Amino acid sequence: MKMAPRWTLICAGLWMLLAPGRGQFPKEDQQRIVNLHNHHRSTVEPPAADMIHMKWSGELALIAKEYATKCIWEHNPDSQNIMGENLFITTGPLDIEKALSDWFMEHKHYSYDNNTCAENEMCGHYTQMVWAKTKEVGCGSHLCETVEALGFKNATLLVCNYLPLGNYMGQKPYQVGEQCSKCPDDLKNCVDQACDSTDRDELPSMMPTEWMTELYYTEMSSSGRPSASSLILVGLLASLLLL
Repeated sequence: MKMAPRWTLICAGLWMLLAPGRGQFPKEDQQRIVNLHNHHRSTVEPPAADMIHMKWSGELALIAKEYATKCIWEHNPDSQNIMGENLFITTGPLDIEKALSDWFMEHKHYSYDNNTCAENEMCGHYTQMVWAKTKEVGCGSHLCETVEALGFKNATLLVCNYLPLGNYMGQKPYQVGEQCSKCPDDLKNCVDQACDSTDRDELPSMMPTEWMTELYYTEMSSSGRPSASSLILVGLLASLLLL
């Protein structure tokens, strides 16, 4: 049996050390976030024929949590074109239901027929939230003394990451039709008006391994040490290689 390279074993160990419960939402909040996403996804109008039932990803949650601690009101440049991302900020206690409702209510500014947002309005949070092919969500939050680019004081920043990412230019978020009538072949079960499979677990198998490796070595060359998120991502890659 061929032994795995030493760096692979090291990264796998780092993954095991960093992953469990590192500043994540409690289990009940994780489930609430997933349930709210699936509820909103099941109520889109016109109805979706190919909407996938979402699951929680601890890996995406860790990346979201670490980015939230940076307290910057802009999208994570390291994850653009890799995973979807929604941001929410509040100067009071974080209300998860309100945050997700605010994103979903952007549907008022979105025209499915034209696949456009109303002028001077936002709807990208909504379209990512209901992007049919997105299977995984993971969120993290942080109480920031100051939020860069906004100047807010003592504000809570919520970050949610999504895989596969949505909001592809020129594409609509889902196909219209009877719910669950156009499910992928591997997701033929209909759960809460969405496509699902009983054997699908939380691990996001679509995480791009090339990007994880590139992120690790880029940060090593620029700063001399990788961030926690890059260690997590490379650790995930390592754990997959050891299977």
